[in-house]
Amino acid sequence: MKTFNYFQPTDIRFGCGRVKEVGDVVAQFGKRCLFVSRPVSNVFERVMEKIKKSFSDAGVSFVHF
Repeated sequence: MKTFNYFQPTDIRFGCGRVKEVGDVVAQFGKRCLFVSRPVSNVFERVMEKIKKSFSDAGVSFVHF
């Protein structure tokens, strides 16, 4: 096996209302996104709507898997 280096910095954003920033953060890397999460439950549905709006406002199209 060939040797290689792998570096993946992590940007953790925590706090009330921060979900509104997700679209702008993703838009820095492109205009399309594969969003992977657990199945959407009644509790998560409200958060998912905020994520969809943030993506839309930032001009990011996405597929939810």
